[in-house]
Amino acid sequence: MLEPKGFTVHTCRDGQEAIELRRTFKPAAVVVDLVMCGLDGPETARRLQAEPELADIRRIAVTAFSDERSSARAWEAGFHEFLPKPVPPSMLFAIVRPTRDMRGIIDKAP
Repeated sequence: MLEPKGFTVHTCRDGQEAIELRRTFKPAAVVVDLVMCGLDGPETARRLQAEPELADIRRIAVTAFSDERSSARAWEAGFHEFLPKPVPPSMLFAIVRPTRDMRGIIDKAP
């Protein structure tokens, strides 16, 4: 959804891979599913937030579960946004675009 808008996007299999990629690729935002094998979304957010060099990353939770318990888990884990699936492309872009425009640190494709 974001690549056609000029963003560089990297995908990861799980939260641990995202944390490792974040150390070399310096995006301002990550979009994380709450339910993943291995390191789940909430734990991924906590680990990103706990490391000083990773704490500034904008964390966006997506999930197929839009109940109050799921959104509470996301907020408690340190996510900045909570989006139920299916996420409309325009909504995701509206959330990510200001991060790039205001902070200027999301990589933009050449």
